[in-house]
Amino acid sequence: MTHVERVHEWAQARGLYDTDDPSVQFGKAVGELGELIIALANDDIEGIKDGIGDVRVCLINFCKIVDVSFSTWTRNVQHPGTVVFDLLQAFYDLSEAQKRRPYQTYLNVEAINAILNDIAHHYGLTLEECDNHAWHQIKDRTGRTVNGEFIKDA
Repeated sequence: MTHVERVHEWAQARGLYDTDDPSVQFGKAVGELGELIIALANDDIEGIKDGIGDVRVCLINFCKIVDVSFSTWTRNVQHPGTVVFDLLQAFYDLSEAQKRRPYQTYLNVEAINAILNDIAHHYGLTLEECDNHAWHQIKDRTGRTVNGEFIKDA
């Protein structure tokens, strides 16, 4: 089973796809992006791994709700100096695109994944490591879903 498939199965079992409103998952992705940016500012490798994996889990769920394939394409590693700006721009573009065109949404998710890949490689990580880290944190979580948002048990 691929990472995308296991996240879909996990989210489906918890009712995250019982809504057709993608704003909850988009908002969660933006929140995780904030945590990633803090980890980047502090050169916190574990936080970066966690942030990349968590952003990708939220984007997988977002894509499922808007009925767009989650892109796993990645580009060659680019200069890491502009990644925060690039990520913010890509998230803004995604917020605009998802209102209008599925293909543009796909391209924006693809761009975000490429930037996340750049960040991972810069810090000696792979997207697979980040995905596995996120998966092992969420796979056994219990909680409830309220208005499309999973609220984990304490």
